[in-house]
Amino acid sequence: MREALDSGIRALRRLADYQLPAVVQQRLLDLGERKEFLTPEELQELHVLVALSEDRSIDKLQAAIALRQLEEIAAN
Repeated sequence: MREALDSGIRALRRLADYQLPAVVQQRLLDLGERKEFLTPEELQELHVLVALSEDRSIDKLQAAIALRQLEEIAAN
């Protein structure tokens, strides 16, 4: 049981600490700074990257909450 709990904690920690790759972050920043002048394809790419970034942010927050809860359980 303890091994499964520790494994879950490690997985949640990786998810909570996840960062988008630097190249993706840079592309998102570049497209966001030029959003008034984007081609339709670039605008679509921006929307996809924003959605991806938002989804990962939600995942990170949920993982951080679950991690905190599991760490409290593991401490007891």
